[in-house]
Amino acid sequence: MAILSLQYDLLNQDDKDIFLIDEPEVNLGSTYIESTIVPMIKNLAKSKKIIVIATHDANIATRTYPVTSILKKSSNNIYDTFQGSMFTNELININDKRVLKWDEESENYLEGGSIAFKERGTLYGTSN
Repeated sequence: MAILSLQYDLLNQDDKDIFLIDEPEVNLGSTYIESTIVPMIKNLAKSKKIIVIATHDANIATRTYPVTSILKKSSNNIYDTFQGSMFTNELININDKRVLKWDEESENYLEGGSIAFKERGTLYGTSN
């Protein structure tokens, strides 16, 4: 049902200019996300639609080539919001202008950290 609903909404809303998509990866397999959902999102972007996606899926977060990324971090009930881009490799705190590296934060939050990322590479048979 999730597959049909999401696919219908992405394909049949030509009259909409803004799409708010919350965790489209829930209940969907990685293959379907990569082969169907990511291309649909890219097509919406090409047609000048505004797409806001909340996701923990690395394929969606990186392979759709987002213009802007937003990262919300919390520590001791203090919340920081960072905004930036994979193209500049920066995430800038909107309050105090601290800068984080987009690639490092993405590896931590989307891939489970460098150890998990490298372990998957080993499991898949790559040397890096």
